[in-house]
Amino acid sequence: MPRVSHHVRCISPRNVHHATCTSPRHVHLTTPRAPHHATRTSPRHVHLTTPRAPHHATCTSPRHAHLTTPRPPLHSTSISSSPRALSPSSSRGHNASSSRSHFGAKLEVKLRDRDSWVQKNMMLVSNRDNGVQKNMMLYLREAPRKQLNRARPLLAMCRSREQRLPHIGRVLLLAFVVIFIKTSHAADVIRIGGLFDRPDLRQDAAFRSAVEAVNSDRQLLARARLSVQVETVAPGDSFAAAKRACQILRSGVAAILGPQSSHSCAHVQSMCAAKQVPHIQTRAYYPLDWSPYSINLFPHPSTLAKAYSSVLRGLGWSKFTIIYESVEGLVRVQELLKDDLFRISLRQLPTSGDFRPLLKECKKSGSSHVVLDVERLHVTEVLRQAQQVGMMTSYHHYFITSLDLHTMELGEFRHGGSNISALRLIDPGSSLLQQALKDLAVENIAKAEEGQGALGPSWRHLFPSGPDSALTRPEESRDYRDSGDSDVDSDAASYLNVSSLPEGQGALGPSWRHLFPSGPDSALTRPEESKDYRDSGDSDVDSDAASYLNVSSLPTEVALVYDAVRLLATAVDDLGRSRPLEFSPLSCDDERVWQHGSALAKYMKWVQLSGLSGLIRFDEAGFRKDVALDVIELTKAGLMKVGRWSGKEGVSFSRIHSSQRNLSPLSNRTLVATTVLAAPYAMLKPSEENLEGNSRFEGFSVDLLREIAKSLGFAFTLRLAKDGQHGKYDPATEKWTGMIGELLEQEADLAIGDLTITYEREQVVDFTMPWMNLGISILYRRVNRRAPNFFSFMAPLSLDVWLYIATAYLAVSLLLHWLARITPYEDKSNDKGSEGPSSVPQFNLGNSLWFIVGSLLQQGTEQHPRAYSTRILATLWWFFTLIMISSYTANLAAFLTVERMVSPIESAEDLAAQTKIKYGSLYGGSTWNFFSTSKVPTYQKMFAFMESQRPSVYTSSNQEGVDRVLRGNGQYAFLMESSSIEYVTERDCRLTQVGGLLDAKGYGIALPSGSPYRALVNDAVLRLQESGKLRDLRRRWYRGGHGRCRAGRAH
Repeated sequence: MPRVSHHVRCISPRNVHHATCTSPRHVHLTTPRAPHHATRTSPRHVHLTTPRAPHHATCTSPRHAHLTTPRPPLHSTSISSSPRALSPSSSRGHNASSSRSHFGAKLEVKLRDRDSWVQKNMMLVSNRDNGVQKNMMLYLREAPRKQLNRARPLLAMCRSREQRLPHIGRVLLLAFVVIFIKTSHAADVIRIGGLFDRPDLRQDAAFRSAVEAVNSDRQLLARARLSVQVETVAPGDSFAAAKRACQILRSGVAAILGPQSSHSCAHVQSMCAAKQVPHIQTRAYYPLDWSPYSINLFPHPSTLAKAYSSVLRGLGWSKFTIIYESVEGLVRVQELLKDDLFRISLRQLPTSGDFRPLLKECKKSGSSHVVLDVERLHVTEVLRQAQQVGMMTSYHHYFITSLDLHTMELGEFRHGGSNISALRLIDPGSSLLQQALKDLAVENIAKAEEGQGALGPSWRHLFPSGPDSALTRPEESRDYRDSGDSDVDSDAASYLNVSSLPEGQGALGPSWRHLFPSGPDSALTRPEESKDYRDSGDSDVDSDAASYLNVSSLPTEVALVYDAVRLLATAVDDLGRSRPLEFSPLSCDDERVWQHGSALAKYMKWVQLSGLSGLIRFDEAGFRKDVALDVIELTKAGLMKVGRWSGKEGVSFSRIHSSQRNLSPLSNRTLVATTVLAAPYAMLKPSEENLEGNSRFEGFSVDLLREIAKSLGFAFTLRLAKDGQHGKYDPATEKWTGMIGELLEQEADLAIGDLTITYEREQVVDFTMPWMNLGISILYRRVNRRAPNFFSFMAPLSLDVWLYIATAYLAVSLLLHWLARITPYEDKSNDKGSEGPSSVPQFNLGNSLWFIVGSLLQQGTEQHPRAYSTRILATLWWFFTLIMISSYTANLAAFLTVERMVSPIESAEDLAAQTKIKYGSLYGGSTWNFFSTSKVPTYQKMFAFMESQRPSVYTSSNQEGVDRVLRGNGQYAFLMESSSIEYVTERDCRLTQVGGLLDAKGYGIALPSGSPYRALVNDAVLRLQESGKLRDLRRRWYRGGHGRCRAGRAH
C-alpha cells in the first residue's frame, strides 16, 4: 500500500497543536497547553516534552518526531498527500481512523529498530484509546528486540482487525499484547557499571557492543537483559573515580568494570570490596592488596614474565638490554632478571622524549638484542629514533613486551632488516573476533550519529538522507519486511550510502579508514594473501570479514572488555539458575552490602569460556590461568605468527629461527672482513707485482676464510684494520679499538686472524666456535753451547771425587810396597831351585805405583802379587777401580751425548721471582688483558712489574716481540700465544718455549653481536674441522721449517 500523510484535528479547550510532516513517517504530538516548535532532520526520532508552549513540528526525516506532554487534549494537523480533499465533517473520524491504522505500523517499526528503547521496565495500561497507544509505545520502546519479535503475529492481527473492533475491544487487544510481551520475558534488568578513561571511547563502544551482543544471544540470559551505566573520568583522578563509582553503586549494578588508571583502579577496587560487588579489570595491575571480589582478565605479570623468558630462550637470546619506562616494567621482566642464563643490562627510558643518547650508549656497548618495555604509544617513536642512530639493521633484534604490537604502525620498519618480535593474546583468525569487530563497527557508527563515536561527524556523507539515496534502510525495503527474518542485524553495510562516497578515497573514505584496512600496511591482510595464515590451519577465518575488518583497531584491553561482559553474563546466568537474584542500590554512606556479590564473584572465577582472548579460566585469586599467546614477528609481508606459547607446553616455533628466516641467500652477499698482519695468519705476499684486493694476502686465516666462503657460497672483501690492533676498550674515548671497534661501528661483517676469544670481547661481539686451541707461554732465547776446555774430561766426576781417587791411589801403592817388604813369600830368591845371587824385591816403590795405576786404568803389569797379604790388597783395589770406572764411563757418556740446557728461567714463577730478565707482551692484546685482570698473585706481580718498567716492555706487534727476544741475548722474554711460539720456533732455532701454558683459550671469528651469519659460519668451521681441512692448513703453515728445530724445542 502506498504511504499517505494524514490530517488529524482534535479540539482542546486549552491549547492549539499543529504538526506538519512531509516524511513517509509520522508525527505524534501531544500537549496540554503549550505551543512548541520542533524541527528534525536526523534519521532518528525526536521526543520532546514541554509544559506550556503551542507545538509545531516539521519533519523531513525517514524517522518520526514524537512530542508528548502530561495532558491528553490534542490538536494535530498534517498536510495530506492525497489527491482528494477531506471535508470538515469527515475530518475528525477519518483522522482518528487513520491514526489508529498507523498504530500497528508504528509498532512494527519499533520491532526492527534495535537502537531505541528506554530504561524502564513496564508501563500501566490506560483505559483511554490514545493513552493505550502512548503507553504501549513507551513500553515497546524499552523491550528487547528478541522479545518484541515474539509479539509480531499479535501486532499484525492488531493492525488488521482494529478497524472492525469496537473501542473496548481495541483496548483489550492492545492490553493483551502488552501483557503477552511482558510475560514473554523476565522483568529483570541487570545493570553493569562501566568506568572508563575519558579520552578513550573505544572501550565504551566495546562495552556497549558486548552488552548488545549478549542481549541478542538467545542462549544466554534468556530471562533477563543487560543494561549499562557508563561513567567517564580523567586518567589518574582518583577522587572523581570514587564519586562516579558511588553513582554506579546507587543504581544497583551487578559488577563494575574499570577504570584503566592504576591509581583510580585501586580506589574503585577497595570500594567494591567494601560493598561486596565484583570488580572486573582488563589491564595489567599490580596491587599490594588483592581483593577477593576482583577478577582480572589481563594475564598476570608473572605469567607474562615466564612467557618472555621462554620465548627469548627459544629465540637463542643470551645477552640483551632491557629498556623499561616505569617500575611496572621491572615487575613484568622479573623472571628474566632471575634467569642465570641471561646476561642483562638495564636502562630506563628518559622522560624528555629524546631517546637518542640512550640508544647511542646501547650501540657503543655492542648491544644488538633489546627488550623494549614501554607504553604502547611510545614504541614506534623509540623504534623511529633507533633507526636514526643506526640500530635498525639486520644485526639488531627487538622484543616488544606489549601485547598490542598488531595495533601499531610498523610499515616504515618492515624493510629495515631488523627483527621485531612480540606476543599477542587475541587471535585475528577467530570467527568470534570477526563478529565482535562487526558489532563494534556498528556501535561506532551509532555513536558517531550522536557525535561521540570513533568516526566523528564526518561520517554523515556515507548515510542516506532522503528518498533519493542509493541505499535505503532495511525497514524501508519491502523485501526485508516480507522476509520474516527477525534475526537480521542492521550492520554497517546497510547504512552506507555508496553514491555519496568522495571520488578517489576508496570504498569508504579516509575519515573512518581505521576500521578497514587500506593497503599492505594493514595489520591484517586477506587470508589468501598471507602464506602464514594459509599454513596456520585457521580454516575458520571468514575471508570476507577478514578482508575488510582491521584487527589493528582492536587493542587487547578493548577485546578484554568484550570478554568481561560475556564472562559476567555467563556467571549471572549460572548463578540465577540456583537462586533468585536481587540487585539493590547501594550507598557509599552506609554499611549495606550486596548479599549476592560474594557468590557472583566465586561463580565468575569458576566460569570457563572461549572469548576474543582465547580460553578464559581463573585461579582462586581471580587471575587468568592457562593463558596461550601467539609469537608474532614483523616481516616484509607484515606481522606473521611464527610460534605459540602456553604455560603447560612452553614455546613452540612453527618455522626456523627468526634470524635466518628473513635472510636473503648468503650467496648473494659480499661480506667485509677485517684482519691484522700477523704471521702465519695474515701476511702480505712477497711479490714484485702490485697486487690488489684479496690477492695481496696469504696465511692460515686467509685460507680459512676462503674455505668458509667456498662452503657457504658468499664473496668477501678482506682489508686491514685501520689502527692495526686486535681490539680493546679505551676508557678515555669510551670506544673499542682495532677489529672489534670496526665491528661495533658496522664497518665490517666479520674479523678473522689471531683474534683470541675473551670475556670482555664477547660482551660486545659474537664469536664462532674456536678454530684453534692455545694458551699463553714464554718465548725465550736458547743458551749458546760453550766450547769444551782441556779438563772437560773431569766433568763427569766432581773435583772432590778426583781428589779422593788420587789419595787412595797413593795410599794403596805405599801399603802394597810395605807389605811386599815384610813378607818373606814375596821375594823370588827364596824359591826352591833358584840359582844365582839374591835379587831385588819385585814390589819396590816404583813397581807398586805402576801396579796400582795399571789396575786403575784396567791395564795389566809384569808384577803379580804372590803373598796372601798383597793379593788381598790387590783384590780390594781391583774392586774399587771397577766401581769407579763404571761410574765415570756412565757419566761421561751422558755428558758427551746429551747437551744440558743451562737456562736461568724454567717457568712463569721463575720470571716473577727475579728482576734481571725483563719480560713483556703485546699491548692491548688478549695476553695483556689476561695479566691485567688476573686474580692469581703470581700473575698480578708480573703485571705490576711490566707496568713499572721504563722504557716500556710492551710491543705493538708479535713480530716486534720476537725481534726483541733475539736482540736481548737472554735478557728479555716475550709472553705470547703458544700457537705463535710454535710457528716462530719452527723457523728460528735460536728461540724456544719455556714452561707450560698459563691458560687455555682459542682463536675465533668475530661477528657483530646478533649477526645472522654466526650459525652459518659456525657450521662451516665445524665441517672443516671434521673433514681434516683445519689440520692440513695448520701443517702447511706451521711446519714451514720442516721440523729442523723441533728436536731442540722444550716441551
